[in-house]
Amino acid sequence: MEDASDAHLVCPYLPPKVKGVLQQQIQSLDFAFVISDCSKEDMPITFASSKFYELTGYGPQEVRAATS
Repeated sequence: MEDASDAHLVCPYLPPKVKGVLQQQIQSLDFAFVISDCSKEDMPITFASSKFYELTGYGPQEVRAATS
């Protein structure tokens, strides 16, 4: 799990063109949010917005460690 530069982790089953558009739209959002993989029992965070990191003070490494 990383920041917006790794938005390819979001919905990996989507066609590349759709993923590209989705990535652009997600990166343009100006609020704090996370996306979790609800298909897994522990629902790990697969994406966190830059505003989430700004608001919480957490970094990608900390979020990854907490949801691994």
